[in-house]
Amino acid sequence: MGQIELIANERHLQERLQHYRDLKVPENKLTVVSTRGYEDFLLDYPGVNERMTAGNTLEELLIQLDGSQRLTMTNQERENYSNALNNGELLFILMMNLNWIHLKAKKHLNFVKNGLQ
Repeated sequence: MGQIELIANERHLQERLQHYRDLKVPENKLTVVSTRGYEDFLLDYPGVNERMTAGNTLEELLIQLDGSQRLTMTNQERENYSNALNNGELLFILMMNLNWIHLKAKKHLNFVKNGLQ
């Protein structure tokens, strides 16, 4: 139903937020997970959710986000995401139908390619 992206730093986060804004993805479908807060950085994105780990496991955070664990992942992926958080990286979680996003991205690319943006 959704996806998780690893984000290395604030610049990378800015790029991903702008990408999804360009695709008209509602901000309330985006969540930034970190071990530290990003309130000041997210001022330009008031609808984006922010979660701090505060000792919660990845599964606990996912349940807090939408009441289920619709983001399926392998044990290796779960370990990679947990390690990334522990190393100060961010998780960028998109909670929406990916088919819709792929359609929007394709339309956006066609507009840009044809100079219609």
